[in-house]
Order: sequence, then structure tokens, then C-alpha cells
Amino acid sequence: MSDQNKKDTDYDENLPQDTNSDIDKSNENETGEEITDELENLKDLFQGEIDKLLDSPDAPDWKALVDDARQEAHDNSMGIPPGELCENCNERRRDISVSETNPYCSSCRELMKKYPFNFSDFVIPVIAAVLIGFSMFGFFKDFSLFKSVSQAQKLASDKKLYSAVTMYEEIADQISSNGGTQGKRLLLNQAQLFDEIGADYYEHLEMFIEKHRFSLNPDSFFNASVRKKLDKIKEYNKIYNLIYPLYSDSSDYKDFVKKADKAVKGLNDGKYDKGVFEYFKYYASVLYNEKEDIQLKHLKNMERLSPQYYSIYLPSITETYMYLGDYDNMFKYCDIMESKNKENLYAFLYRSVGYRIRGDITKSLKSANDGLLINPDDSNLNRQAAIAHLLQGQPQIALGYAQKAYDYADSLPVFIQGANLYALCCHITGDEDTYSEIEDALADEQQSVSEDVINFIEGKMSLQDIFQKGDGDIKWT
Repeated sequence: MSDQNKKDTDYDENLPQDTNSDIDKSNENETGEEITDELENLKDLFQGEIDKLLDSPDAPDWKALVDDARQEAHDNSMGIPPGELCENCNERRRDISVSETNPYCSSCRELMKKYPFNFSDFVIPVIAAVLIGFSMFGFFKDFSLFKSVSQAQKLASDKKLYSAVTMYEEIADQISSNGGTQGKRLLLNQAQLFDEIGADYYEHLEMFIEKHRFSLNPDSFFNASVRKKLDKIKEYNKIYNLIYPLYSDSSDYKDFVKKADKAVKGLNDGKYDKGVFEYFKYYASVLYNEKEDIQLKHLKNMERLSPQYYSIYLPSITETYMYLGDYDNMFKYCDIMESKNKENLYAFLYRSVGYRIRGDITKSLKSANDGLLINPDDSNLNRQAAIAHLLQGQPQIALGYAQKAYDYADSLPVFIQGANLYALCCHITGDEDTYSEIEDALADEQQSVSEDVINFIEGKMSLQDIFQKGDGDIKWT
């Protein structure tokens, strides 16, 4: 055998041999034809396995794999511009065969089809969204309360005290659920409002402090402002409880004053609010029909001695000046009342009366209507509007206001005034049936139709005589 043939058939003895192979040293004498047949068999075996893989439903796209491998080899050799890189792996080129805007390569797209997201990729955003939702809920809840409180305090600073109280009442539940320093501050704001409005709200204020005693704690050294409000109410009630029974036990004004002076001297501690005491003397002077200058003297004493009770003496001083015919001082005290509370209805009431008696019916009506914007159900202001419309020759309009004055009366004196005016309007408009009903209603209260109304019906008095002369109102006894 030549060296060339030896090179083709020999093998390196140092290489490890496959013990299972049929090709070994014993086959070195096989013919070329036999070797060719064996290679053909191996080829058929591999081709069969490849065909099985291609026929499998899970078989990959071999052509695509080959193309990707070829493209990757090309990209590695040429470099891929940053704008064409896959946004996920940053290694392969984007697969623009799907879409020009597709940001991923084909390999990453295949992975995404099998694993579109991790569980944590879903849970974490959901938890974050829930937490943000709770935060936003808390924010808007607190913001809603903050907004309402700001509006209430703005009304209070503008001296629109009744509107401020209404605003606080609308958010009372939110305030109660808001503890701590902020909740206490809101309660103090309300207590201050009740105190500024004055005597009409003393009972309300006392009940409010008692209801929120735990938060406001008037016994604490740090809550002196709350304690002072309660002390002011106690002082008023102390004199009231001492003096009020004397009204029925006194024969006249002088007898009352004598008994009242004796009563306060008999107090154990000898302490009492002298300004409040002056107010009850004023009330006695009205009750026993003393002259207006005596009434005014007690009120001015109260103003000097106890200015903190301005809500009590200001309306009475204004009314007394009106009865005295001192309209300049009456208008002055109307302004003072309005400076304390722009929604003080007494200011609108007395201005309306004053303008009417002075002959300015337009201003009288405007003042009444301005007050009715604050409280459309106020009997006294509806009565003033009715009188103004009567004097302007508008009895049908006057009738509507007079009916409201009658329907909304909240005390016997106001009812008697409203009933007489309503009866007068009914007569003028020809409604005699309602006129008779009003007569019956007055009789139920041991009252009768005013002599002023009878005189008008009989032609003895005009509307101007009743409403623009003297006290400027229907007289009743």
C-alpha cells in the first residue's frame, strides 16, 4: 500500500474511539462501495429527524430563524443605528415587518407572546393606584372641609354672622369627626359666632358648649375665652332669675325699682352685673308705661356699664330714639348695629320705619326688601314692605306681604300687629271673608281689630294718618 493510501485509511491511535461504532479497525478492509452505502443511511436518518421537527406544530419558523441569524451577523458586523434598536433588549434590530412603529425585535416579540407581563408588573401598579385613590379621597375630603370653613370664616369676617352660622351648621358632622387641634379650633370659631350674635343665641351657645364640653373644656386654664362666654350668660341669668318674679309682684315702676334694689343687696356674694340690672329696670319702665327719656336713661347706663351686652341694648336704644322722634340718633344706632352684624334685621326694620315717617317711601321699601333678602320669613319686615306698598297705592301687592307678616308672627305683639295690617289689606281689596276670619283669630287671643283700622274703614283716618304720623304704626292695646 502506498503512503498516500495509508494516509487515507489510517487513523490516529491516540484519538478515543466510539466503542459502539461499527467503524473501527476491523472495518478498515471495507470497500468504498460499502462505506458509501453506510453514509447514505446516516443521511437518511438525519433527514428523517429533521422532517419530524418540521412537521411538529411547535416547530419554529426555521426560515425566520435563519434570516434573523443572518441579519444579526450582518448587524454585528455593520452596527445598528440607535433608532433601529429593539427597545427591550437593545441588541437586535426592530422588526419593521410587523409595523413601521414596532419597537421590538422578532425574538422579544416571541417572548412577549408567551410571557406578556410579570405578576408583579400587575400587582404593584394596582396597589399604587389604590393608595393614590385613598390619598386623593382624604385630600378632597379635607379640602372640602377646608373650603367650607374658609367660606364660613369669610362670612364671619364680613360680619354676616347668621350666614356664617348656617354654613357651619351644614358641615357640623365633618367638624365633629375632625378631632385634635383643628377640630377644637373650628368649635371655638362657632362659639365665638354665637357670642357675637348675642342674647338671641345665649341659650344656643350654652347648649353648644355643653355638647362639646370634652373638646372645649371651659374649666381648663387654657380655655379662658370659652369660660368667659359662659360667665357672661351666667351673670345674665343670675339677674334674670332674681328680678323677673318682681314684675308680677310690683304695683308700678317705682315699686319695682324699690324691690329690685333690695333683691340685689340681699345677694350672698353681693356681686352682680350692674349693666344687666339696668336693662331689667328699662324693661320695667316699658312695662309700666314710663316716659321714653326714663327708658333711654337705663339703656344708656347699660351701654356704659356693660358694653359686652350690645346685642341686648342696641335694638332697644334704636327703638327708643324712634319713639322720641330723634331719627338722626336712630339712624346712627342702626349703623352701629350693622357694623356689629350686617345681617341684624333690626337695623333694616328701624331704617324702614324711619324713612317712611320722614316721607321717603322708596327708601323705606328698599330697606325692608334688603332685610327680606336675609330672612324672607321675618314678620316685621314683611309688614314694613306691605305698609310701603299700601302707601304707594299697590294694595294687591301689599296684601301678599301682609299675609306673610300674619303667617310668620312668632310672638303675641307681632301677631296682633300683623293681624291688624292683614285685616286692613283684606278690607281694601274686598276680601271680607278673610277679614272675618282674622277678627275671630284676634278674639281667640282676647284681642279685637284696632281702632285705627275701624277709623279707616269708617273714613275717619287715612293711610297716611296711620302710618306716617305719630308712632307710624297701627295702635293696639
